Amino acid sequence: MNSIGCNKATKRQPLFSKVLHVIVFVYTVFFSCYVLLLFLNFSGGINGYVPANFPSMVYGYGYSPYVSRALLPFFIRFITLITPYSLHQVFLHSFVTLHLSALMDWHQNWETAFISEYLIGCLLIFSCLIGFLVAICGLYRVVCTYSSNIYLYLPILALSGILLHFSYQNYLYDFSTLFLSTIGYLFLYRADWKRYLCIFILAVINKETAILFLLLFSLYYWKSPLLSRKEFIKLSILQIIFFVGIRTTIYFLFQKNLGTPLEFHFYDHTLPIVEHLFILHWNTVIFLLIFLLIIYRWKAKSKFVRLGLWTLVPLVICSLFFGYVDEWRDYYEVYPFILILTVDGGTMFFLDAKTNYLLLKKRILS
Repeated sequence: MNSIGCNKATKRQPLFSKVLHVIVFVYTVFFSCYVLLLFLNFSGGINGYVPANFPSMVYGYGYSPYVSRALLPFFIRFITLITPYSLHQVFLHSFVTLHLSALMDWHQNWETAFISEYLIGCLLIFSCLIGFLVAICGLYRVVCTYSSNIYLYLPILALSGILLHFSYQNYLYDFSTLFLSTIGYLFLYRADWKRYLCIFILAVINKETAILFLLLFSLYYWKSPLLSRKEFIKLSILQIIFFVGIRTTIYFLFQKNLGTPLEFHFYDHTLPIVEHLFILHWNTVIFLLIFLLIIYRWKAKSKFVRLGLWTLVPLVICSLFFGYVDEWRDYYEVYPFILILTVDGGTMFFLDAKTNYLLLKKRILS
């Protein structure tokens, strides 16, 4: 009888696990859609900031430096160009008839002249978001220092963290930055150089912060037995050539646009917020919790991920002078490492607490 009961329990366990995975998957899909809608509508949405509004970004007359983040605008223009005219009419009819503008943008209407571009852009942005979730799970599985099924729930944690990045303004290229950074780190760790260089090129077109790939590459593979000195120099030179060549070309393409290659915000933003840095509010509490989980059992965590955290240093320095230092979306490039270190720290803390509790219980009972 006992063996029969054990067999039934064993059969129920995989079934419960499968049902749980389906529930998590469905919840992740709906949560992803919610994050997308919030991204598109937060603070005026992707069309809310005039120097980088959607049509000007897509068709290249936006302000510098925003217009130089050219990857998604290129794909939107290309897909729009090859889309049949009849399908453009369907988009326009659906938008006007079904009042999709009320659903997609609470703050201001999208121009109907660019409705195809808007819908194509939404599809690409959502694809980048889903791509990021797949990539972060893949990265976590290969760098995780112990066996854990937490990666199954990692997309929910990752999406929750993304919501914290919505502070001032969202931009067309944000999720593509997040996706390309994460999958680039995955190929970099695997030493899959052909795929890595392809992602690096796309990332450079997408945003100038792709140079951080070279920093992580140098930190991880310098004097490493995983890569010969000759191969290291070759790959470093290739990355420098790609970066300089692509960013120089983009600079000359948009040099007549309004704006400047860099926006200086040290005096008008950084200095005024210094007096508020030590005021306790929910952002401070979250920051402290994340910090404690990151440093918890620091040396037990993946060396690659620990080195990846160094990319935060140039991002903070640049944000102090050329951005909003308290705008979390400025740190999308380092977000995969912060997320993995935080989740790793939380999991380790929970397992350690559980082990200590069982040991204490055993001592008391004995």
